Amino acid sequence: MAKQIKAIKCPHCGSIGKTEIKADHFICSSCNTEYFLDNDDININHNINYNTPQFNTGGGKKVGLIIGSVVAAFFVVALIVPLLFVGKKSNNLNGYVRPEFNWYSQEQLAYADKNGQPIVVVFGARRYSGNDDENETG
Repeated sequence: MAKQIKAIKCPHCGSIGKTEIKADHFICSSCNTEYFLDNDDININHNINYNTPQFNTGGGKKVGLIIGSVVAAFFVVALIVPLLFVGKKSNNLNGYVRPEFNWYSQEQLAYADKNGQPIVVVFGARRYSGNDDENETG
């Protein structure tokens, strides 16, 4: 089978400038595309190689790791710092706390009942220490 080579153009850029690498394999002088011819076939098969730079996919993982670490540290600090300022609970087992109060207006009167026993009556107002809602008079 005889081969007839007609004007072969680069399948990528259309240039007719070529360099033969080996039998039926060519490389384009303009765009460096490598292509070859099939036997008894008019079709031109070509292999286009784009020299694109490789992107670093690990950079996104590093940023995510840093952001995740900062968020985790924030939550740990947010949970631990309030625990440092919480007061200790009392160990009082029965739950009764004796109220402390002061008399600020007081009057004492003495009486005798029908049997002659003395009775002391105390009138006045007392103020509890701490919460003003618990003030009582008596």
